[in-house]
Amino acid sequence: AVDKLNHDHLPPCSPDEINLMRRIDLSSSYIQAVGRISENSLICTSLDTKEPIPIGPPELVTERGATERNDIRLPIAGGYPLVVASRDGIAVLIDPSLVVDTQTEGPGISIALFVPSTSNRRFIASRGGTVRPEWLRVIPKGAEATFVDGGYLVSVARSPYYDFAAVAAVPEVYAKLRAKQFALIFVPIGLLCGVGL
Repeated sequence: AVDKLNHDHLPPCSPDEINLMRRIDLSSSYIQAVGRISENSLICTSLDTKEPIPIGPPELVTERGATERNDIRLPIAGGYPLVVASRDGIAVLIDPSLVVDTQTEGPGISIALFVPSTSNRRFIASRGGTVRPEWLRVIPKGAEATFVDGGYLVSVARSPYYDFAAVAAVPEVYAKLRAKQFALIFVPIGLLCGVGL
């Protein structure tokens, strides 16, 4: 959304730019609305707002200058809480439940997104059980780490391009059960293939 709006060089908040915002909005299942932001206000949106809407200061600023504001309740959204993420004068309004929309298969499985460059490694979104702070290890960009801690198999992956990382934790018992199920199916198949060859 940011790249497309800033690449087209349409006059800010013009009818043409508002129409482009609507097309971006409609083409994404994650974005509820798109808008222009100045200081701490949305000055226009794909929802056809006419007056600036104050949204307050950002709660998070990444190393690349992206900002995030959580639990923003706008009258135009019926007071439903939204996340407002912005960069380079463009804001996207996102339903917080869609940020981590991956289904977890069993009890105790947790997934979360966080920003590694912040001192407190603040969560952007999480789903499932508890994510322990010590699991939010700072790893190099584009790297992954997997370890066992406190009965959980934990995996952390960091984006090679953006200031985001994901952590997933599965109870070790559940992971062992899945490995056993996998072995019961594929080891006999492998043995049969080996005998056949």
